[in-house]
Amino acid sequence: MNRSHAMPFGARLLPGAGVEFNLWAPGADSLQLELDAGVAGSHSMVPMQAQAEGWWRATVPDAKAGDAYRFVLPDGLR
Repeated sequence: MNRSHAMPFGARLLPGAGVEFNLWAPGADSLQLELDAGVAGSHSMVPMQAQAEGWWRATVPDAKAGDAYRFVLPDGLR
């Protein structure tokens, strides 16, 4: 039996390809996504876009399951 529950935050695989990343940070004036595609030293920073009600989103078409990621707050906290 396969069960899943969609969460409003974190990473969500998109049908076909890519990943959508979401974070609720209503006090932030900017956010970035740090993505590590598994190749040594291949970190990339992706700006996140503000959404309604304090949510932030970044869609990365070439991201895939298993890629490491973290959200980067304006003060540098990861």
